[in-house]
Amino acid sequence: MDESTLREITRWMRTTDLVEASYRRSGVGAGFRMDGAEPSTDGLRTCRLVPVGSPEVGIFRSSALGSAPSAAAGATVKEGQPLGFVEVGTRKEPVLAPISGKITAAPAEDGQAVQYGQALYFIEP
Repeated sequence: MDESTLREITRWMRTTDLVEASYRRSGVGAGFRMDGAEPSTDGLRTCRLVPVGSPEVGIFRSSALGSAPSAAAGATVKEGQPLGFVEVGTRKEPVLAPISGKITAAPAEDGQAVQYGQALYFIEP
């Protein structure tokens, strides 16, 4: 496993409330545990973060051209609030908050091509 992959995994873990994770790809893998985390005894952990997935395949936009982003990490949002949109040809599919809470991470970048269901934001209720 190369250093850039390790950096990517640890950067991603910091955006979640995970304390332990395993990674395996093409027969190569590693286990990760955040500093101070106790090992899992039952193998099960619950995540309180709610992902906000892309409604379509397209180009993610955090705001209309020339406008400030309507949602970013640290922002408080209400259920149903528009967080951005996905451009699908000339159509703009809104990305709406499924719950009220605080945005803890916004992994998708403005202008990035996204897949259906890809996490654009994570909200902590």
